[in-house]
Amino acid sequence: MTILIPEATTQMGKVGLLLIPTLADPTAPSLATDINGASTLDISCFTRAEGWAPSLDQPKGTAPRRVCTTRAQETLNVPTETLPPLTYVWNPQGDAGSDENKLYEAAVPGTLAYVLARYALPYDTAYAAAQFVNVHRIEFGERGEPIDLTDENAEFHITQGVINKVPVLRKVAIVA
Repeated sequence: MTILIPEATTQMGKVGLLLIPTLADPTAPSLATDINGASTLDISCFTRAEGWAPSLDQPKGTAPRRVCTTRAQETLNVPTETLPPLTYVWNPQGDAGSDENKLYEAAVPGTLAYVLARYALPYDTAYAAAQFVNVHRIEFGERGEPIDLTDENAEFHITQGVINKVPVLRKVAIVA
């Protein structure tokens, strides 16, 4: 018998996040027009680790046992894909259009956008055709400004509600 010991990829620094206002085809993001588009914003270094942690919950239901069956019937209900509040750095004194406020200015409450999440490659590795991304269609919610004056090392940041609008498209290949 062959014993397989698979290699894994460490996570630290190996997540890339792009914010894109619109995608022509979410099932095949284009490197030329979507990923390298003028309105695409790389938010990898804006977002704090706890601010990007998608999760999936698929509850199950149990129907009462029928007289003619020997066990209860279970079904899988519709999965719920959730995102915690997006947490990102922000400079309250930064000028409009400044680099440190680009995500704040793009994430207007009520705005719809796409977040492409690329895993297992360093965030600063150039995107290329045939790489895989998860495609999230999101809506930005309201912003909170949690300022903790007890932590002198903390950065000013925004915590903003985010919801998935459609099921996440997983492992979508980038096209040229």
